[in-house]
Amino acid sequence: MNGSSGNHDAVKVTPWGPAQEVERPVRGGARRTSKYVDLVTDAVLRLEKTDDDRAIMYPFPDRKAARSAASSVRKRIERRLGKGFASVSFRTNPPALYVMRGPNYQNTK
Repeated sequence: MNGSSGNHDAVKVTPWGPAQEVERPVRGGARRTSKYVDLVTDAVLRLEKTDDDRAIMYPFPDRKAARSAASSVRKRIERRLGKGFASVSFRTNPPALYVMRGPNYQNTK
């Protein structure tokens, strides 16, 4: 072609390489990581595919574990995505954590 930009098959060059899924590296140092980090990530990703009138339920072995998880997950989601992004609660019979879209939910895509 005559110097025109008619080549639509050109590959866009970026300063980074292609994304790859790998094992998560082990963090060292003084920074404390919650044992529920993976649960928060899973819940936020599942909320993207969950209807507004549905909840995601995670069963737990006992009431104490469900209460602890609810507190940790609620705080982490509020810090990361803001208050009202998700509603987090727990039930005791059977022990379970529930996560649903909150009033300020916005798809993170």
